[in-house]
Amino acid sequence: MMSNRLVTAISLILLCLGLDSNAQDMHEAIRLYDNGMYSRARTYFEDVAAAGLNADPEGYAVLCDVRQNVPGYTRTMNRFLAENPQSPHIPQILYAHGLILFDAQDYAAAGEVFKQVKARRLDKSQRTEFTFLKAYCALDQGQMQEALEGFEQVEAMPQSDYTAPSRYILGYINYYLHLIPHFPVAQSTFYTLIIFELPHLWS
Repeated sequence: MMSNRLVTAISLILLCLGLDSNAQDMHEAIRLYDNGMYSRARTYFEDVAAAGLNADPEGYAVLCDVRQNVPGYTRTMNRFLAENPQSPHIPQILYAHGLILFDAQDYAAAGEVFKQVKARRLDKSQRTEFTFLKAYCALDQGQMQEALEGFEQVEAMPQSDYTAPSRYILGYINYYLHLIPHFPVAQSTFYTLIIFELPHLWS
């Protein structure tokens, strides 16, 4: 989330440009956004965008749509991504889109979206979850090395809700990777674990 200091700085810059009313709208929009009030925030961002301010309000508006899973948001999202390839909002937009795909259990598509996001471009509070979900998508697609590296990264991070599931999964991966060359039936058991058991570990 954007810090209060950064929000204040943006507002002051806009105020110095003599855009008091729009600066206040932008400040309020960001406040609402940071508090998860995406529908109300989007209205303010649209007003600021209509005023022609160069503060990337359109990016925020798109992000509000994605976070709310507004029907048809992918069209608006894809247009924005194509027209604004340098927008600082792109990592958050893609991550939010990937979360929707993940929740829909479309792990292949979610994994492809997550691959476009660099963890360092996300908020620190999001990086553990992101790394875990990206690793899980790799695991689901049989990309074992990438999955191992991802879960090992999560295990090395500060303790979180994803630490224990990562250790659990790593144990199974290493165990079955050892058995698979000797017992083909282990491969079937391993994928049964992926499909039916692992999704419940962090629910």
